[in-house]
Amino acid sequence: MVLKLERMERARVVCMQADAQKVVDALYDFGWIHVSRSKVGSPGVPFPEFEAVSENLISLRAIEKTLGLQAGVDVARLEPLEKLLAESSKLRAEFAEFEECRQAVAALASRAVQLREKMALAGPLAAAGLRGGVLGATGLVEFRYFELKGGKSEFGKAVAGLPCELLFSGNFVLAGIGRKRAAEFLQRASPFCRELPLPQAEGTFASQVAAWGRELDAVAVETAVLEKRAEALGKSLSGVVPRVRCHLEEHAKKASLPNKFGRTALLEVVEGWVPSRRFSELKSSLSRVVGARVLVEAAAAEGEPPTLLNNPPLIRRFEFMVRFFSLPSSREYDPTLFIAISFPVIFGMILGDIGYGLLAVLLSVLLYRGGKGFVRNLAGMMFISAVMTVVWGVVFGEFFGSEEMLGIKLHPIIERGGEGITLLMAAALVVGVIHLALGLLIGFVTNVVHKHYGHAAAKVCWLLIEAGLLLFGISLFAPFIFGDAMVAAGLIALGVVGLFKLEGLPAVTEVPGLLSNMLSYLRIMALGLSGVILSRVVNTVPVGSSFDSLVAAASSGNVLGAAVGVLPFLAFTAIFVLGHAVALGLGLFESGIQSLRLHYVEFFSKFYHGGGAAFVPLRDKSNGL
Repeated sequence: MVLKLERMERARVVCMQADAQKVVDALYDFGWIHVSRSKVGSPGVPFPEFEAVSENLISLRAIEKTLGLQAGVDVARLEPLEKLLAESSKLRAEFAEFEECRQAVAALASRAVQLREKMALAGPLAAAGLRGGVLGATGLVEFRYFELKGGKSEFGKAVAGLPCELLFSGNFVLAGIGRKRAAEFLQRASPFCRELPLPQAEGTFASQVAAWGRELDAVAVETAVLEKRAEALGKSLSGVVPRVRCHLEEHAKKASLPNKFGRTALLEVVEGWVPSRRFSELKSSLSRVVGARVLVEAAAAEGEPPTLLNNPPLIRRFEFMVRFFSLPSSREYDPTLFIAISFPVIFGMILGDIGYGLLAVLLSVLLYRGGKGFVRNLAGMMFISAVMTVVWGVVFGEFFGSEEMLGIKLHPIIERGGEGITLLMAAALVVGVIHLALGLLIGFVTNVVHKHYGHAAAKVCWLLIEAGLLLFGISLFAPFIFGDAMVAAGLIALGVVGLFKLEGLPAVTEVPGLLSNMLSYLRIMALGLSGVILSRVVNTVPVGSSFDSLVAAASSGNVLGAAVGVLPFLAFTAIFVLGHAVALGLGLFESGIQSLRLHYVEFFSKFYHGGGAAFVPLRDKSNGL
């Protein structure tokens, strides 16, 4: 229902405590009820299964976080709780195995690092053919193992004259040092080497290195098996966990619902808001399940009813702009229709280019096909705005900033540049005046409907002031259209006096704000001109001349000239394409943001308050509303 919010009825459902589960199931199947907390009797308690459902949900959410899962699942038909709990138990066991695999892989990776370090240390000794048993310390000699920082000669010179035997193997050295002068040896050698722990081996170092190598191969094989198993478990979990979690969340919602019930000795009382046109459907849904043991009645409204917007699919694309600002209260009209009309007009007027509009149409189609939810709504809104951009592009006679489209000369109705700036400024102000007047008219109608006649009369005063300011501006800059400034001043004075009588001095002090609101729409002209200037600067890139030079060189047989000419042509083409891509991106961003600002700040301030609370159905059945 465009403009008007969905009319709400406060419903009260009374049933026996023994039938509470059946009533909750019926309410969930019905879906279109915003359950609120009942003040009848004492607070209810959740169903017994809530604890098991909550425990499983915590585990499944932890699994999703570990696996980096974010996708949700639409619950069209709720699966049985027993089946879901069994699946959840199986999933938790699989995840425990998955974690064991990951921990085992981490332990094997650590073992592989250790083995490689041991093999690197013992490798030089193995190459020298040494045995582990001969390197034990004696009463006269101790063995030390070093990695050289420089050459062998520097190391040898440093320890020359000391009682030692040196065995070099690659960049490593094994030193047998006399115990009495070991400290002196280490002092002299330390600038030229780094001491390493002396490897140990049973038998020869070569056999020990070979044994470590075989163990490393076995570790690699075991790691591969575990990683494959973990990958399979991860894929299995990723495919099932989101579905089970989403279904369990719905069961948790049902199981916790009695928290909001009112409870007496024998009865359960459910209260909530239902769309009025679905009230009879609620009655029949409960009667089918519980029969005559349930009472469904319309209760006295308590507080503000929740807000449910209800627009046709095309207009629904713009609802998120209302939700982002604030939902309307039950006393207001839904402004989505007005936004769906005015936003594309202002957006298209700012961007206003046939070429950019066509690209935006293509981009919106791609977004719509590849996205869902918010992205699809954004794409739908963008498509309508892009079509209006093409329309305004025809008015301005622009195609990627040029006055030609594929060789066809364009004839602008309003030229954005030169003498056309004055007409463009006037067009922007006209759009602003109409937009603000529409907001004031909506405010007038809203106040009349709710019998706030004083505020309604104040809106008329604001309209008089706006008309006076418009006529005064015309008398100054276009007296050939309207030249009687006194009439304009009289309208302004009449409106100001009326405001003072109706709403006092504070309202009169806001009159300069109305003029500021009107002038704010000049940003349509300013941003449009900046976009045109940017696209025309991009058009000065000499793509055409570089291509002509390339073709001329090729046709004359100048192979070298043609080869040299390819590079500037490609460079200019890249700059040209990138420049227009940047211009399009900035144009889409600025047009969207500024159009949004004009609605939120200038338009909404004339009639809209918001503050409504969203209607939250027990089950999302929005496609069927």
